[in-house]
Amino acid sequence: MSTTYQVSEEKIAEIIENFYQIAFQDPIIGHLFWGVDKKHLIASQKDFAAAMLGKSRRYTGKPLKPAHAHLNIRPAHFGRRQVIMKEVLAESDLPDEVQLKWLDLENGLRAMIVSSGKTPCAPA
Repeated sequence: MSTTYQVSEEKIAEIIENFYQIAFQDPIIGHLFWGVDKKHLIASQKDFAAAMLGKSRRYTGKPLKPAHAHLNIRPAHFGRRQVIMKEVLAESDLPDEVQLKWLDLENGLRAMIVSSGKTPCAPA
């Protein structure tokens, strides 16, 4: 995460806020946010995105894998999330290469967010 992309922290905040305004209401992934403190999540995700994009802001939230483990996020959920983010980024004035890099960085997190689908076996 040492590379800094030409995105202001204000623009990052705007994109994250726009994303979650849609995601919380989305018929495919909205249920993943039931009972979640939207204001807290947005603040945490602003820090995460800023750090991911090489800004000096530090993410102090939970590690990704344990933070998402209880949600049973399937590949289709992650895919829908990325479609929404792609649409939000397309509406921003960020250069195409920055939009693509943002999505690429997030796609690299897939294994830490998507559940394996394996159910632990009960002892015999």
